[in-house]
Amino acid sequence: MLRFSFALVTVALFAGCSGSPDTADAAAMDAAAVEAKVDTAVEAPEEAPASEDSAAPAEATQPSADGWVSYGGALSDKEAMAASAVISAPDQFVGKNIKVAGEISAVCKSMGCWLTFQHEGQELTVNMADHAFSVDKESAGYLCEAEGEVVRQGELVSLTATAVRMKKGEEKAAPEEEKAAPAEEAASEPTKG
Repeated sequence: MLRFSFALVTVALFAGCSGSPDTADAAAMDAAAVEAKVDTAVEAPEEAPASEDSAAPAEATQPSADGWVSYGGALSDKEAMAASAVISAPDQFVGKNIKVAGEISAVCKSMGCWLTFQHEGQELTVNMADHAFSVDKESAGYLCEAEGEVVRQGELVSLTATAVRMKKGEEKAAPEEEKAAPAEEAASEPTKG
C-alpha cells in the first residue's frame, strides 16, 4: 500500500509540472523505476560483516620522529640483513622469514604492490603479501626494510613481505670545496726562504 501511494504521489508530481502526455508517461516510467529500486532494496540480503581474516588494505602510518613510514604489519625486532646478501646467495634464504634492508631501485607504478632492491646487476623483488597493502609509488631511492618469507617461483627468488618501512634517503653530500681551497692557496702562496 505504501509503495502504491508513493508511486501515485510521484506520478502526480511529474504530471503536475506539465500537461503533455509524454511527460505523464515519463513520470509513470520514473515512478515504476523508483518502485523497482524500492523492491530491490527491500529484498536485498544484508551484507555479512567482514571477518577478521579479510583485512582491508593497510594504509601508511604517519612518519615517525626519525622519518620512517610503515606499511602492512609491524616489523619484528630481528636484525635486518643487507638486501645484497640475499641477492648474492638467494638459495640460502628460500623458505626463511627474514628482514632485509637496502635502497629501493624500483617500485610498481600502477599499485605500489612490489618494489625491488638491486646489487651487481641482480635484483630481489619484494611483493606485498596477498596485495594486502601497497607502498608509495614514488619511493625509488628510499631506504627500506622489508620483512617476510623468501620464496622461489621457478627461476625467480622473491620476498613476500608482510611488513615494510621506508624513509627518504639522505641527500648525497657534494664534495666540499673547502678541502680543495687550502691546497690551491698553498700553491699560490710565495715560499719563504
